Amino acid sequence: MPCEQRVLVTYDKKKTPQTYELICKGECDDKTACKKKVEEKVDGKTHVTREFCACKEGKGDEDKNRHIVLYTERKKKGGKIEQQYFKCEWDDKNKCPDKTKCAASPVGNGWFDDDPEKLKWMEFECSCVPEDEAWPED
Repeated sequence: MPCEQRVLVTYDKKKTPQTYELICKGECDDKTACKKKVEEKVDGKTHVTREFCACKEGKGDEDKNRHIVLYTERKKKGGKIEQQYFKCEWDDKNKCPDKTKCAASPVGNGWFDDDPEKLKWMEFECSCVPEDEAWPED
């Protein structure tokens, strides 16, 4: 199984996102585990954490193919989360074919036990989808 890369988003009953978590599973082609890699930078007064899945136990290079990246913004390192979001990223040689776009697609979900009409969580991964079927971006 290749390196599986997803973001899990949990929601409250008002459909407001509560938590975001990067999930890395599987074994890479080089037989090492696919694990989370974290990069941090300061952008003006904002501390940005960028998380993605990488081979070599999370010490390898970022995937050049389509993959999901989780961003977390704080006013200072370790401070309160101001914003979280995820994006699909790739290098230009690995873009999607014409009339499709790389977008986060829902691949799993769950509902509240006491209110099966309300979504409790969703998992997303990046894939090439027809432009008119892409999940809306924030």
